[in-house]
Amino acid sequence: MKSKNSFNLIFSKNPRMFSVMLCLWFWTVLYFNPRILALLWGPENIPAKFAIISFTLLLDLFWCYALYHVVMIGFAYLKTTPVPETLLKDEKVSAKTPSVALLYTTYNDFQEKAVLSCVNQEYDNFHAFILDDSTEEDYKNRIDEFSARYKEKVSVIRREGRSGYKAGNINNALKQI
Repeated sequence: MKSKNSFNLIFSKNPRMFSVMLCLWFWTVLYFNPRILALLWGPENIPAKFAIISFTLLLDLFWCYALYHVVMIGFAYLKTTPVPETLLKDEKVSAKTPSVALLYTTYNDFQEKAVLSCVNQEYDNFHAFILDDSTEEDYKNRIDEFSARYKEKVSVIRREGRSGYKAGNINNALKQI
């Protein structure tokens, strides 16, 4: 038997959910429609009466749409289960965990804070690669200084030319990694 994923568990069709939604929608129609349709009994002309009827029908459609989403969120909130304590434990990464390559592409726009977010991963078995297509020496120097500070976790890959732009930069790095 196939196990359902969490999306299907939360958003699967539930007869109670649709019953609640339809009951609430029916109540709003019974409450608001007579008050709005009472405007038809006045001396308004035909286009005004048509506008009132159109407004009422569109308002009913709005209530149906809105209540569907409110009820769906309510049922999803009720159906969610807390995360088991065993999944929340802080376990160290074993040697069996796969190595991960984090690729940071740059072209004269090096942001140290962005690369630090790559370097400060909680996952231990990773290596960050700065794929540098920069043409300005200032950016190249900043990248070299950064990689020197984190040489055990960061490598710089540069290439001649910029063929393929960002995709070419990534493809070049993937050939070298």
